[in-house]
Amino acid sequence: SSSPSSSLSHMMDKLWKVSASKRVSEFFKDYDPLRSGYISKLQFRRCLDQYLDVKLSEDDFLFLCGKFEDKPGRVNYRSFCEHLENVFKPQLLDGRPEKQLQTSFAKTQQPGVPMDTLQLTDKIIDKCVGYYKYNGINVRTCYKDFDRHHRGYITETQFHRSFPGPVDVTPEEIQALAQRYSDDPSLSAGGGAGLVNYLRFHGDVLAAMERGEREGEGTYHTPPGLPKLRSPSLEEIFQKIRIAVFKNGIRTTEFFRDHDKLRSGVITENQFMCGLSLCCGREAGLSREEVQRVAQCYRTEEGRVCYKQFCDSMENVFNCPDFERMPTHTVYRPPRGHLYVAKPHPPPLTPGEEARLEQVLDGLRKEVKRRRLMLYPYFKDFDRGTGYTRGMTRAQFGRALHFLSLDLAQEDLSLVVRAFQEPTGTLKAGEGDVDYSAFIQSIDEGYTGHLLESQEGNSCDPGVNPSSPPSPAHCCTMEEVSGFLDALGQHLGINGIRTCEGFQDADPLRCGSITVARFRQGLSSLGYPAIPNAMFDALCQCYADPKLTGLIRWKDFVSDVENKFGHTHSATNNNGQRGAVWGRGR
Repeated sequence: SSSPSSSLSHMMDKLWKVSASKRVSEFFKDYDPLRSGYISKLQFRRCLDQYLDVKLSEDDFLFLCGKFEDKPGRVNYRSFCEHLENVFKPQLLDGRPEKQLQTSFAKTQQPGVPMDTLQLTDKIIDKCVGYYKYNGINVRTCYKDFDRHHRGYITETQFHRSFPGPVDVTPEEIQALAQRYSDDPSLSAGGGAGLVNYLRFHGDVLAAMERGEREGEGTYHTPPGLPKLRSPSLEEIFQKIRIAVFKNGIRTTEFFRDHDKLRSGVITENQFMCGLSLCCGREAGLSREEVQRVAQCYRTEEGRVCYKQFCDSMENVFNCPDFERMPTHTVYRPPRGHLYVAKPHPPPLTPGEEARLEQVLDGLRKEVKRRRLMLYPYFKDFDRGTGYTRGMTRAQFGRALHFLSLDLAQEDLSLVVRAFQEPTGTLKAGEGDVDYSAFIQSIDEGYTGHLLESQEGNSCDPGVNPSSPPSPAHCCTMEEVSGFLDALGQHLGINGIRTCEGFQDADPLRCGSITVARFRQGLSSLGYPAIPNAMFDALCQCYADPKLTGLIRWKDFVSDVENKFGHTHSATNNNGQRGAVWGRGR
């Protein structure tokens, strides 16, 4: 056997290459139940062979044991671990301490890689760094599922399969990376053939990112093939968030406080970005870049984000905190329409598409009339607001048409979606919801989803010239109203329709009163043929709320209709009840 030719520092550097991602002290504690810090030479040799996968010659092993053998036959593994895991050198007090840090795994590069391969892989890493930074990709996360034992090694095939690089990286370049980060056969128990150390690749990527930030290259160019996003000012981003929080009544603190167990007011940057995206990312139309800029604005010196300061500045714009302590304080409320921001509409249809759309709607109109379909209940089930938002996604819209056996070709369906798509904050096709209420009104003559009202609150007939003198309105009598209630009750009983379902959605507080427009929509949802304006005005007059001007007592209306059809009252009682209702409306 040859004498040990390597010094202690050279041998420790060799061991550090293998144990850089492991907690070495945990392997020796299994043989030291009393935690004395000493184990036998045989146990020390077993830990090096089995856990660290290090094959040392007999002379090297005896030389290593002699350096850490404080007691006869016993090795001080604590001193060995401290020497192995030591970051700073105490004897070097001059110079900057961060220069002693071994943060880059590139220092563990095996010397057998050609120089041209090193230069090529450096260019590939520089190209991938911008892509990883832009998309927030973590190399270690992409490969850790293949590393079941958390040793930092995967096969070459797994490295190729899950390589998280941009699309312009060729397989030859990936093969060059695998060759650079291939394992050292002399350090592996099984020879290390075909294994790639992905942790070294991950470390080099992080080192390249840190180097770019120190050199002032924190802003990376947009990778090729990705759209260039518009960068609004920070004040514009804050204004969008304030408007979304105020209009939707969002409690921003509820999305961050779960990450702050101690209620310290600060969380990590990743937690803040996730909470802000869930809070108002969709309502305010925030991109990932804008969320990142907001997080940087409220970042502390420790690298965390002060979410409490952000929530106070967003929620207290149009109100006053601790308002219960200042009841006489005047709070600024934005006027009506002040917070409305015009959203761009989708591109208009061409004349050819308009003609084709009219043909499709005409065919649907005839089919609905022939089969006497009630469309609104089927579309309402997909509404997130239970009939309130009047919007649904494209997939839900197509599913509802298929459920009604109103199947359309893919081109015709796309045309109908474009025609009834609501405006969004961007011009991307397919992002806005489909206004199913307007669609139903265009193919169903008995449905009124959008009622145009004049400034006085009276319904406007689009076929009447505003400049012509108004014709005298017909006033319905009590007998006509009673006959209408009888016919409506019979219609609801035959079709098995519950009267209250058409009005409950418009009365979330269940106070029993709704607006005139909501009352008109509730009548249309019952599926009864077109109601004349004179009859509708008479119903509004009968069931008008005496305490709240402009509201209709829909519960009284539902009670009268159900009593009419159910025959729970006699004819005399019904007439008396109608007279009482008529008198109450008068």
